[in-house]
Order: sequence, then structure tokens, then C-alpha cells
Amino acid sequence: MLHAIATLITLELIGLAVFPFVARAFPLLGDRGWAIAKPVGMLLIASAVWLASYTRLVPNSPLVWWAFLFILAIISMLLLRSDWTGIKNAVKRRWRVIVALEVLFITFFLLFLALRAFNPSAAGTEKPMDLMLLTAVSSTEYAPPEDLWLSGEPIAYYYFGYWMYGGVNAMAGTAPATAFNIGIALVAGLAASISASLVITLIRRDGADTKTTLLAGSTAPVLLLLVSNMSGLWTLLDITRMAPGWLLNWYHGAKYDHIEKIVTWRPDDFWWWWNSSRIINSYSADGKELDFTIQEFPFFSLLLGDFHPHLMSIPFVLTGFTVLFGVFMASRSPKLKSFRRNMPAFLITSIVLGSSGFINFWDVGLLLLLSTGLVVASGISTRPASLKNVWLAALPIGMVWISGIVIFSPFYFGTAESQVQWPPVAPVKYGTRPIHFLSVWLLMIIAVTPVVLVLARSYASRIYHGARGRAAKQEAGQAIIWKPAWLTGLILVVIPWLGWLVAHLTYNVTSHTSDMITRLPVSGGLGLLGVVLIAASLTRARRGADDGAQYALMLGTLAVYLLLAAELFFVHDLFGSRMNTVFKFYYQAWIILAVVGAYGIFLWLKHHPTLTGRYLWTSRIGVALLGVFVFSSLWFSVAAAVTKTVDSDVGPTLDSLSFLASTAADEKEVIDKIRHIADQNDVVLEAVGGSYSENGRISGSSGVPTPLGWVFHEKQWRGSTDSFSDREKDVAAIYTSNNQHELVGLIDKYLLTFVVVGPRERSAYGKIDLALFDTLGERIIENGDYTVFSINR
Repeated sequence: MLHAIATLITLELIGLAVFPFVARAFPLLGDRGWAIAKPVGMLLIASAVWLASYTRLVPNSPLVWWAFLFILAIISMLLLRSDWTGIKNAVKRRWRVIVALEVLFITFFLLFLALRAFNPSAAGTEKPMDLMLLTAVSSTEYAPPEDLWLSGEPIAYYYFGYWMYGGVNAMAGTAPATAFNIGIALVAGLAASISASLVITLIRRDGADTKTTLLAGSTAPVLLLLVSNMSGLWTLLDITRMAPGWLLNWYHGAKYDHIEKIVTWRPDDFWWWWNSSRIINSYSADGKELDFTIQEFPFFSLLLGDFHPHLMSIPFVLTGFTVLFGVFMASRSPKLKSFRRNMPAFLITSIVLGSSGFINFWDVGLLLLLSTGLVVASGISTRPASLKNVWLAALPIGMVWISGIVIFSPFYFGTAESQVQWPPVAPVKYGTRPIHFLSVWLLMIIAVTPVVLVLARSYASRIYHGARGRAAKQEAGQAIIWKPAWLTGLILVVIPWLGWLVAHLTYNVTSHTSDMITRLPVSGGLGLLGVVLIAASLTRARRGADDGAQYALMLGTLAVYLLLAAELFFVHDLFGSRMNTVFKFYYQAWIILAVVGAYGIFLWLKHHPTLTGRYLWTSRIGVALLGVFVFSSLWFSVAAAVTKTVDSDVGPTLDSLSFLASTAADEKEVIDKIRHIADQNDVVLEAVGGSYSENGRISGSSGVPTPLGWVFHEKQWRGSTDSFSDREKDVAAIYTSNNQHELVGLIDKYLLTFVVVGPRERSAYGKIDLALFDTLGERIIENGDYTVFSINR
């Protein structure tokens, strides 16, 4: 726990040091940038250390991280001298907001820290991979860090999130095994405060009082981090036997897997909560899976405990939204001279946007789409609508993007490997069933409904009545029908849909023209909603809308477009299906809709008291349904958390390798000894294994690279096996060869300094001649079933 406190204090110091810098850059944020100061500080310091160590100017060490923090604090102090009065007055006016955000940060940090403490093990699923990457970036002396599962090669995966969380923990003296769990808790705390801050900024811009602002803003982290999809409701219907079997089978699409064990109020089947992230699927008549997909949501990720880029990037995606809104709020159409007057804004925005793909490659497209939408909206709001004026509006933010990509170009154009196959996108073969779509999104749909009704209803209504021949009676109503906006919406929806139809009928085996009808309930509904939201956003922008509602509407439009895209096309990666695309697009949509949903709750608080008649009853019914779904959702989250922690026989501790003390004590001692004696030039040999196995644990936990770890994951990260096609065979030859000359050649090829012979090696390669290794080195560790040789070179 002391390590967690030390890391928390370190992050608070980073936030304090950077706050004047952020406050100068984005003065219109509702908290003056207090919430994003922490992630911005992490980005600035981590970027400086990464670039400096990449050029070999300084090593990657905690002392260097502290030195850059000190430099950043000095710069902030200089800025504070000139901005002291303004910042002091802003803090006085907004202290309640700042305190509330800090309480949210600490509360969610401690909540998920406790969850991790009672289920801390970095074992199972992809946790060993995450620990390997965190250990690699924490133990490397210079960037780029070496891939611990592919010695001699840099990490090809997007690793900057690991670099940041690992670096901050290292500043506090926290080892990677413990930083693993503290980092997950930091994600929750940062995401909670930033999501609330973003909603507060939007609401304050619309003139809400402080009480309403804080109430609605505090719902954002609940929607983002605590609620689940409708799996909880279906599970409740199952364990209470309120739903007949045929209904559950229909919902599932095949034979439903009923809960068998119940402990009073919750299920107790092994990992029963896992199915909540595997709702969407299509089945053949004989029950065969046809369209396996993943629909994780943040609580599921936090519960599962895989420290993946899509999880660790949540605070930084939200920071990206915040800084973009801050730039466009300060100047409806940003110009280069405005950035010259506010260089902190230019630098921060460049680094936030430029690093997005380095943290999680999928986020580049998301923030680029939002940037494009903001540029188009600003272009038509301040000038006559034309492509030239949109281009002029795009130039400043384009320069920001170019600067950001250049800063991180050693990754983008150096160590990064393409994981996309040819063709890069492909048409989706099986669409999502409506019941599955609603089971994932119904709660969020209800939460964001006020945004659609209040901000877009009049636009859709005007088109509807116009189509029925009812002329507009008021001049103000005519302004709603801005034809270019509706034409743009139609183009952005209809052309992709037609493109999908042609590609689907051309390339997908067993496709039928009737598929265009069966896919309409979901893709058609999303498309229709997308057209309305795009048209409403552009029309409001043309009429000069620059309120919080406009930014919330644009976010909602982006989320709908992501969901529609997942119905039409998928990124053609090694999985060869839409599994990963649905996973990532749904995850991004969840983050967005949590923010928009919280803004929707503000609109409901604002308009509900004025409703009468059927509108009042509709509002009450909506609130009642939302209450039921929130209850079942939170029940799921609590029940799943209790089940997972009860099933764990480790804890309370934050050491993710503590489970080895009872399950593999000998191996833990080997890891500790190798970590203690190894230096930057060592390479350890251990058995090669498949993904999700225990193989690669010694290298991944000690920080000493091995020739090859998880084979498929390396292929997934690098797009092919070209760079390591012979390594698996060579490792087997080292363990099984009786030819000393061959053995020496292979050891030299991979610059091996340690050879591990343990249970996994004997299981994989059979009887191993230890005497042959004795001729090449000495036994430095003999611990139970493990023998470790130091090779004389």
C-alpha cells in the first residue's frame, strides 16, 4: 500500500507542476484544466524522457524523470508569475469543482486499487504479456525498449502507455510487478476525474449552476466505469427463473448457457461474468458460431485486469477530447497566429494528438475524425460555406497534427509494424441482431436520448413535415432546412452503406441480396440517426452554435458513426473477422456515450420540470426504465467483483507475482535472482510457448529478453513471422542438440548469457543433457526443479 501512496503523491506533484501550464493553454475549461493536468504532465515528461533517451542523450531512469519534472515545474512557475492573479481568481471561483474532481479521482483510484489488491495476479488471459511490456519499458536504459520476447528487436507494439505508467511508478520506487496493479487503478481514477471535468465544461458553457453541474458531471464516471451492459438483466432473469428457456435461447441465438451455481444473491459459476463481453454472435442451425465478436466495456476490463492499451488509453482519449474542445472554444476557428500567442496550447495539443496512436493505435482515427468534424463546423460557422474556407480552417489544426506525428515519428516510421492485411478493410458478413445490439447499448441509449430529442428533434421533425407537404410557417423554421447539411449526412451514410452492399455481395460467400433487408434494423436505424445528427450538427454550426450542446452533439454523432462502421466494414487484421473492429469501435463508443449520456442527464434535469401531459409521462417512463437498467447493471458489476475476488486465493497485496509464492515458489526465486544479477546485455533462454501460456514468464518478469516468447502474439504485433521464422526451431535445437559446435553457434547467434532448464523446458523438449551446458558455463542457480546456467562468452 505504501507504493500506491507514493505513486499517488508522485502523480499529484506532476499535476500541480503542470497545472499553470495547462491553465494558460486552456482557460475556458470548467476546472481550468485541473483534471487533465495529471495526464498532460505524464505525457510531457514521458515524451521528453523518451525522445532524450532515444537520442542517447540521457538514460531512461527515475532520476531523469524527476529531472524533467523539475524543469517542467520551473517553466510552470515562470508562467504562474505572469498569470498568478487570473489563476488565483479562477481557483477561488471554481474550488468546488476542483475539490469534487479530486475527490472523484481519489475515490475511483482507491475503489479499483482495492479490487486489484484482492485479485492481483498477473496470470491468465494476456496479463503476462502486459507485465512483460511494462517490465520491458521500465528496465530499458534507452528507447526504443527491447522486446523481452524477441531478443535483439525493439517492441513493435504501441507501448507508450506502458512507458508512461511504468515511468511514473518508477519515480515512486515501485517495481513493475506492483506498478501493474497500481497502473490499472490510476486509469480508473484519471478517467473518472477527466470524464467528469469534460462534462462539467460543457454544462458550465451552457450556463448551469454549480449544483447541477456537479450532479450531472459526477454521473459521467458512473456511466463510464461502473455500469455494464444488459448482461446483468439477462443474468438476473436467469437466476430468478423469471425468463422461460425459449426466451433466453432466442436472446442468445442458440442454446443459452444457464447459471448452475447461485450463492444467495449472485451466480457462482466459474467466470460467469465473462459472457457479458461476448454477447454479439450469430449461429448456424446446428449451433455453430458464425460471427464471434468481443464487446468489452471499461468495468469489464478493470475487473479482468489485463493492462491493455485500450484500457490505459481511456484518460488520454478523454484528454484528447478536452484539449480539442478547449482549442475550439477559445477560438471558434483557430488560426496559426492564435497558436503563436498560446504556445502551451499548441505544444500540449500536438503531444496529446501525436501520442494517441503510440498509446493505442485505434485512437488516431477517433481523434482525427473529431478534429475533422470540429474543423468543418468551425469553417462553416465563421465563413461562407466552401471547400476553400474549410481548408483554411483545417490548416492550423493540421499543423498541430503534423507536429505531433513528427514528435513521435521514431515510432510511427521506425519501430511500428503494420498489423493490417490486404485488403485493409473488408465487408462485414453477419450483422448484429437487434436484441444483441440493445443488450449492449440500451442503457446508454436511454441516457443519451435527451440529447437527441432536445438538440435534433426539431430538425428531423421539419424534414418529416416537409416530406408530407406541410410548409414551414415560421421563417426561423426555414433555417433548419439547410440542404447541404442533409446532403452531407446522406453522403456520409448512404455511400458507405452502398459500398458495403456491393462488397458484401461480391466477396462474402453465401451472401444474398436479402441481407440488405435483414441488416436494416440495426444498420438502417444507425444510418438514419447518423444522417439526422450530422445534419443537426452542421446546421447548428452554420447558425453559429458554439455552446456545450454543440460539442455534445458532435460527440454523439461520432459514436453513432463508429457503431455504424462496425456494422458495415472491419479492419482486416490477422483475425480475419470483425471481432477486433467491433471490440475497439464499441469501446470507443462507450467512452463517448458515457460523456454524452451525462450531458443528457443534465438536459433531463433542465427540461423535465417543464414537461406536461404525455411528454411528462414519457419522461417518467424513461427514468423508470433507466433506473431498472442501472440497477441490474450495477448489480452485475458488484456481483462480478465479489465473485472474482472471492475466487482469488491471493491478497490483499499489490504484487502481481505474489501468486508464485504458493504455486511456483522455485520459479519466483529464479526470477528474483536473475533480476538481481542481470545487466542490460544479458539474454536468457527459456522454452517457447503459445499465447496465454506460462511460457516467457521468466523473461517477461525479470526484464531479461529471451529469443522467442509467445509466437502468435509476436506475429500479431509484427504482421508476419518473417523476422523470427527460425527462432522456435533454434530454441528447440539448443535444448535437444548433442553437437557442441552447433550449440555454440546457436548460443552465439542469440548472444545468450543464461540458459534456464525447468519443468516447462523438460515438458517441451524432453530429456535435456545438462552436462553439455556444464561445458559451456556454470550453474549459478539450482533451485528445486530449476537449473540456470551462466554461459561463458
